[in-house]
Amino acid sequence: MKLRWKILILLGILFVLLAVSLTVTLHVQPGNELDAYKQSLRARGEKLELSEVIPHTAPESNSVDAVNNAFSLLNSAVDLTPYAMQMVAPGRALIGARQPDARAFDFTNSWADFAATVDANRPALELLRQVLERPALDFQLDYQRGSSMLLPHLAPLKRATQQLEAAAVLDLHQGDSGDAATNILIMLALVHNNASEGLLISHLVRNAITSIAVTPTWELLQATNVTDAQLAQVQTAWQQMDFLSGAENAVQMERAWFTREIQATRNSHEKFSGMASWSGSGSSGSWDWGNLTESSRTAV
Repeated sequence: MKLRWKILILLGILFVLLAVSLTVTLHVQPGNELDAYKQSLRARGEKLELSEVIPHTAPESNSVDAVNNAFSLLNSAVDLTPYAMQMVAPGRALIGARQPDARAFDFTNSWADFAATVDANRPALELLRQVLERPALDFQLDYQRGSSMLLPHLAPLKRATQQLEAAAVLDLHQGDSGDAATNILIMLALVHNNASEGLLISHLVRNAITSIAVTPTWELLQATNVTDAQLAQVQTAWQQMDFLSGAENAVQMERAWFTREIQATRNSHEKFSGMASWSGSGSSGSWDWGNLTESSRTAV
């Protein structure tokens, strides 16, 4: 055999070996590195599996039935909150409960008319008081559905909080600091008791609810008949707020979700719609790599 052919055959063998080596490097080594990284996380106590981060709440501790019933009773036509703690100058705010009428940028009512509006939601607000009697609020979400899970409770949760704010301002106008303090405590309990819900969007809604609770709390501090016991209760409720733990729960849940979604995508030739569905696009028809990455970027 001529030397030239021997060289060509040798080069061919070297090329095949190089291709095999690259394949092993690209597919095996990253997997080994990922497994090693997961093991190091578990050694530090991190929870990586979905089953490890799903909350489990005892039925007797859960106020979800009363809260869902309250949601069903909320009057959808009633969504009015008067100005309160309205800034009028640097460092100075208007006390909404002491104004001659109940008004905001889109309505002006007498306090009597506004009271009739708030009273339409009193049955729902009474049910919400049960969150003060039970330490947990678990909406029993189907976490196994991953990113296709429905979250119908978030919008009513925020609306209920807005109604509690309106009722608290009305209570203060009527001189009832006790009911006002109770409504504030309910608002904060909706946040505190729901802390185990490991979703980033839920965590953001909890932050929004807390922001809403600031206004009636400030108004309560301006009341002349508020008692030390009422102030102590409200202070204790505010001190219980723990957003770092809630954020940690949310990150752990999202990490477990995305890990499972990515693995399922690698193992399947079917259309991937998980992260795309979060952005409201890509829910039907074919997809290409550009659409997939853009939907994922938008979702994140």
